[in-house]
Amino acid sequence: GTRPLRVALVGEVSYASKGAGADFATVDRCRKKNVVWANLGRTDQVGFDDQLDALSKDMKIVRHGGFERHEIVGHLAKADVDIGLLLPPWHETFSYTLSELLAADVPVVAKRVGALENRLQGRDYGRLVGGPSEAAREILRLEADSDALSAFQAAAEKFEHESTEPWATRHAELYESCAPLAPSGASAPLSREECKKMNELTVAVSAMPTEAAGVTRPAASLTRSFWYPHALRLGAYLPESVRQVARRGLAADGMRDVRRFRLPSGRARVGGDLVLEKRYLRSARFRAVGGDPHFLLDVDPVDAESVQAIRFNIWCSHAGFAFAQVYWRGESDTTFNEDRSVTVRLDGHQAKWQEYVVRLDNHERAPAWYESGSIVALRFDPINVPGPVCVGELALCKASAAS
Repeated sequence: GTRPLRVALVGEVSYASKGAGADFATVDRCRKKNVVWANLGRTDQVGFDDQLDALSKDMKIVRHGGFERHEIVGHLAKADVDIGLLLPPWHETFSYTLSELLAADVPVVAKRVGALENRLQGRDYGRLVGGPSEAAREILRLEADSDALSAFQAAAEKFEHESTEPWATRHAELYESCAPLAPSGASAPLSREECKKMNELTVAVSAMPTEAAGVTRPAASLTRSFWYPHALRLGAYLPESVRQVARRGLAADGMRDVRRFRLPSGRARVGGDLVLEKRYLRSARFRAVGGDPHFLLDVDPVDAESVQAIRFNIWCSHAGFAFAQVYWRGESDTTFNEDRSVTVRLDGHQAKWQEYVVRLDNHERAPAWYESGSIVALRFDPINVPGPVCVGELALCKASAAS
């Protein structure tokens, strides 16, 4: 028969933070097609092998196992792959994986974000896509059009990676052009702590996702009450179970719960990379010990149209960039994926309990949420970095028209 199209998934793709959800969604859309998926990297983490086994009934999946970074170009050649797939959930600043694929003469289908867009825009060896649906269409188009695939591969074979010297020259020219604009006179050198703080801010700003959530605040009318300063001082001595109730009342935001889950509970199971350290009345303390800490939430089917917000309360302490992520599955979805998720930047610098509210009705992911029909499952990743994290509840909410 016709030779199948061989698509490479490279690196630590088993983790959601590396695009596992988007990869699975793309693979799922190519079921029973003439495509072979070559996994170059470990697949024995966070239940990834089990998900591959479920998909392998309708398609061929080849596991090549882990490798050292300096060996990847040789592994790609031995695997005889035709194209590579890169669908990261975040903007990348460079992407070594892209360079490794191109160094192996492998053209790339990649998400239109960050460095991938900058490096592939207008290049014959790259195809930029918006997400899994578009990626699957491009893969199947290449599988059906051998001439287009040959031209795509020929372009990759002509790729030559730019050396660091031109990059350094451009940076030097940029600094020289900016120098006349700088104030005259020598400034005091930054202290070690100032340098550390600037580095943290740089990382946080460059990595900040476009998706945002509000932090619950008390209604302005209540903060002007004579009793509010006293309540604020008292709150510091109360457990989160009490503060949570008070916070909801003071918010006066018209939110009411459609579905609510205590974390953990019978319907909110610990999915992996989380170690329970202590339970409290309506909260629990965990330690994130790996790259994919998450809960899996069983949901009695709920009409997506009846939900306008997701809220959860969480405590974390982290000076760098930390975020939480909520995934959902509709009735027709077989896996969780990045396209059906919202991301929330966590304010870990304050090291205190916060309640975050994601308004879905005016969010950029609103179409993906409301086209899901009935929501049947949720996945909650409370934090993306190792360390302690406390969680309380997660709720799907209905908002009043005035809120």
